[in-house]
Amino acid sequence: MKKTITYIIFLILILAVAYLWQANRDNTIDNNTGETETALHDIPEEYKLMINIEFSDQDVRELPYAYMEEQNLFDITQNTVEAYQWAFDYEDYGEMGILIKQIGDNTNGQDNKYWQYEVNDKSPMLSVDNFIPQAGDVITWKFQESEF
Repeated sequence: MKKTITYIIFLILILAVAYLWQANRDNTIDNNTGETETALHDIPEEYKLMINIEFSDQDVRELPYAYMEEQNLFDITQNTVEAYQWAFDYEDYGEMGILIKQIGDNTNGQDNKYWQYEVNDKSPMLSVDNFIPQAGDVITWKFQESEF
């Protein structure tokens, strides 16, 4: 009987740890500090922007991002992807800039689709490492067929 109670308590503890771990992963993460969404409310609006990642039409993630110093879009994207532990790959073409090749399971060239970004529904003609977002910007990464 004592053995059965010990097993039940052990099982309850494992389930509680698993629940807390999953609940923590679901919170939005401040990519500079690793703190959860509640801490984002303490940061002034001039240090916030929104990142949308459209893996497909059915899978769109809206992720607030907080920062404390100017960052280019490559750093912001890399910090965000790493915070959520998604796969990430890129190619650095030197003076031409950096090209994002993979976010999550979507890799450039699959079904003739490529990662492209928009800022406030417009396509900047800058490489991701040369673009500096402003506070309040909405960055949207789309995995779609290239228009070029």
